Amino acid sequence: MHTNGDDPGLEQLLGTVGEAMTPPVLVLDADTPADRAARQLDQHGVSAAPVLHHGRVVGAVTPSDLLARPLPGLPVARLSGPFLRHERLLASLRVWQLMRVGPVVVAAAQPLVEAARLLEEHRVQVLPVVDSHGRPVGIIARDDVIRALSRNARSHHASPTAGV
Repeated sequence: MHTNGDDPGLEQLLGTVGEAMTPPVLVLDADTPADRAARQLDQHGVSAAPVLHHGRVVGAVTPSDLLARPLPGLPVARLSGPFLRHERLLASLRVWQLMRVGPVVVAAAQPLVEAARLLEEHRVQVLPVVDSHGRPVGIIARDDVIRALSRNARSHHASPTAGV
């Protein structure tokens, strides 16, 4: 185990959010019809998407937000089976009506350990990554954090001075 002063800290070992994030595969406008958003999430194979209003992240939406969240007086929609019956209902709703408002976001320059802390603290699977103007530049998921930890641990152990 390293005990000298040049031992890299966890923040240095993991790097930054920007180094581990995935560029946004999908972003949705707040006014997108919910049925179209559900299909786009499914087609892109993503578990969540940032929701934008005038180019800024104002929320996040998951398939369960769109399809499984009951609204007062309305039936619950599904991707399979009864989903087709509720297609008109989803088409009448907009993403802003179903999204998670004010999502937790993280800046690309922040240490990856901060993203890990936020993911755990807020019990979410993904965080939108934003630039200094609040515009989305990527997504950081729990899997991205694990990959970065594994990659950086391998490179640290492979270095000739590791363990000295």
